[in-house]
Amino acid sequence: MARTTPATRALDSAGIPYELIEYTMQAHEDGYGQAVVTATGQAPEQVFKTLMVIHDRTLIAAMVPVAAKLDLKAVARALGVKNVQMAPQAQAERASGYKVGGISALGQRQPHPSLLDVSAMGFDKIYISGGQRGLEIGIAPQDLVDTTDADIVEIARF
Repeated sequence: MARTTPATRALDSAGIPYELIEYTMQAHEDGYGQAVVTATGQAPEQVFKTLMVIHDRTLIAAMVPVAAKLDLKAVARALGVKNVQMAPQAQAERASGYKVGGISALGQRQPHPSLLDVSAMGFDKIYISGGQRGLEIGIAPQDLVDTTDADIVEIARF
């Protein structure tokens, strides 16, 4: 039986089709994103990680490919602010309702502004966290944008 998380419930309630991939999370020296790529066999350009950044007191969910780094200056430009920084882990987990390595932009405890790197739009399907380690969601990029109300911007540095 497939696992249910706030992320899958958000998609189900919106009637958005998705693919659920369960896998065994193995520690990986290059982080959770690379562990997902290794476990699922998906291309690192197609697997997106959700990173929480903060400006002033506002948290933002930024989604970029595992193959890239998040460009904080590009995020700040996209938001029209001077700078942003990575949110502390405890704050990101508390605000999103998810643990690091399983943070999803979908179904967060509190809705946050979301940014999706423009590279996602070049795929029919991308893979994002399903809300817990060991669970990925395959989804059409436009469906993700529609569900999270994400802005499509260039925020990845390859």
